[in-house]
Amino acid sequence: MDEYQADKFFQIEYIGSKLSKCTGLAYLSDGFVYYGSKFGDSFLLRLEQEHTLDPDRPYYTIVRVFSNIGAIKDMLMKDQADEGV
Repeated sequence: MDEYQADKFFQIEYIGSKLSKCTGLAYLSDGFVYYGSKFGDSFLLRLEQEHTLDPDRPYYTIVRVFSNIGAIKDMLMKDQADEGV
């Protein structure tokens, strides 16, 4: 057996689009996946074995959306002596 023939061991398929850029991915159990993002919304997904007939999400269903409220960019930190940081 040729050790470089990865196609015998792996099958890569397109599972969907229209999600924010992923920064964390965790398989939970029973086909559920947490899809985390610092740049947009995060999702709890359920992986499907059959095609869902949705061209944007052919192999998963969005179970829950965790809205990203964005970074706090207008915060000022000061020390107790009022000398600034």
